[in-house]
Amino acid sequence: MRRLAFLLLLAALADEAPGDIADDWAAVIDPLRDLRQVLADHGVDASSYARKPPVGLDRHARRTIEAAARRVGSARAVEAMAALEHHARDVCGTPLSR
Repeated sequence: MRRLAFLLLLAALADEAPGDIADDWAAVIDPLRDLRQVLADHGVDASSYARKPPVGLDRHARRTIEAAARRVGSARAVEAMAALEHHARDVCGTPLSR
C-alpha cells in the first residue's frame, strides 16, 4: 500500500491549511482513508489489485473495494483536488503535483 502512504503527506498538509479550504481537503483525504481501510480489511495490496485482483477475493470484497476506489475518483474529489492545486499555486507559490 505504498501508494496510499502519500495520504500521510496530504494529511500533514491539510492539518496546516487554512480553514477556508478544509472541506476540499476532506473531500480528497476522506475517500483515500476509506479506500486504505477497505483494502486493509480485505488484506489487499493496492498496487497489486490495480493489475489483477487477488485470486479468491469474494464478490462482496471486490464490490466494496471498487466502490471505495470510485469515491476517490469522484467528481467532488477531483474538483476538490483542482481547488487545492489552485490554492497551492496562487497562495503558496508551488504546485501540489508535477
